Amino acid sequence: MALARACYCRPHVALLDDPLSAVDPRVGRQLFERALGPRGLLAEVGATRLLVTHQRQYLPRWGGERGRGGGRGGRGGGGA
Repeated sequence: MALARACYCRPHVALLDDPLSAVDPRVGRQLFERALGPRGLLAEVGATRLLVTHQRQYLPRWGGERGRGGGRGGRGGGGA
Protein backbone atom coordinates (compact mmCIF):
# COMPACT_ATOMS: atom_id res chain seq x y z
CA MET A 1 0.00 0.00 0.00
CA ALA A 2 2.85 2.40 0.81
CA LEU A 3 4.38 1.78 -2.62
CA ALA A 4 1.08 2.63 -4.30
CA ARG A 5 0.89 5.86 -2.27
CA ALA A 6 4.46 6.74 -3.25
CA CYS A 7 3.62 6.33 -6.94
CA TYR A 8 0.36 8.25 -6.61
CA CYS A 9 1.82 11.31 -4.87
CA ARG A 10 4.67 11.67 -7.42
CA PRO A 11 7.47 12.47 -4.95
CA HIS A 12 10.72 14.25 -5.76
CA VAL A 13 12.57 11.66 -3.66
CA ALA A 14 11.43 8.11 -2.88
CA LEU A 15 13.20 6.23 -0.05
CA LEU A 16 12.42 2.55 -0.58
CA ASP A 17 13.32 0.22 2.29
CA ASP A 18 13.13 -3.31 0.83
CA PRO A 19 9.65 -2.85 -0.70
CA LEU A 20 9.76 -6.21 -2.52
CA SER A 21 10.52 -8.41 0.50
CA ALA A 22 6.87 -9.14 1.31
CA VAL A 23 5.81 -10.29 -2.16
CA ASP A 24 6.51 -13.42 -4.21
CA PRO A 25 9.12 -13.31 -7.02
CA ARG A 26 6.59 -12.86 -9.85
CA VAL A 27 4.87 -9.91 -8.17
CA GLY A 28 8.24 -8.44 -7.15
CA ARG A 29 9.42 -8.52 -10.76
CA GLN A 30 6.25 -6.78 -11.93
CA LEU A 31 6.50 -4.11 -9.22
CA PHE A 32 10.12 -3.47 -10.10
CA GLU A 33 9.42 -3.18 -13.82
CA ARG A 34 6.26 -1.08 -13.51
CA ALA A 35 6.95 1.09 -10.47
CA LEU A 36 10.52 1.06 -9.15
CA GLY A 37 12.89 0.34 -12.02
CA PRO A 38 14.42 2.65 -14.61
CA ARG A 39 11.27 2.47 -16.76
CA GLY A 40 8.78 2.46 -13.87
CA LEU A 41 6.30 5.07 -12.72
CA LEU A 42 8.64 6.70 -10.23
CA ALA A 43 11.35 7.14 -12.86
CA GLU A 44 8.83 8.53 -15.35
CA VAL A 45 7.85 11.32 -12.95
CA GLY A 46 11.52 12.11 -12.33
CA ALA A 47 11.69 10.90 -8.73
CA THR A 48 15.11 10.26 -7.25
CA ARG A 49 14.85 6.68 -5.98
CA LEU A 50 16.95 5.23 -3.16
CA LEU A 51 16.40 1.47 -2.97
CA VAL A 52 17.61 -0.58 -0.01
CA THR A 53 17.22 -4.30 -0.67
CA HIS A 54 18.75 -7.73 -0.18
CA GLN A 55 17.44 -8.90 -3.54
CA ARG A 56 20.50 -8.64 -5.76
CA GLN A 57 18.71 -9.84 -8.89
CA TYR A 58 17.40 -6.30 -9.42
CA LEU A 59 20.75 -4.52 -9.12
CA PRO A 60 21.96 -5.09 -12.71
CA ARG A 61 18.76 -3.46 -13.99
CA TRP A 62 18.75 -0.63 -11.44
CA GLY A 63 21.37 1.60 -13.09
CA GLY A 64 23.11 4.54 -11.47
CA GLU A 65 24.91 4.41 -8.15
CA ARG A 66 24.94 1.27 -6.08
CA GLY A 67 26.17 0.51 -2.60
CA ARG A 68 27.70 -2.40 -0.77
CA GLY A 69 27.02 -4.14 2.49
CA GLY A 70 29.16 -3.73 5.57
CA GLY A 71 28.88 0.06 5.67
CA ARG A 72 31.12 0.62 2.65
CA GLY A 73 29.67 2.69 -0.15
CA GLY A 74 30.71 2.10 -3.68
CA ARG A 75 29.77 1.70 -7.28
CA GLY A 76 29.06 -1.62 -8.91
CA GLY A 77 26.88 -3.45 -6.41
CA GLY A 78 28.06 -6.70 -5.01
CA GLY A 79 28.23 -7.16 -1.33
CA ALA A 80 30.45 -7.91 1.55
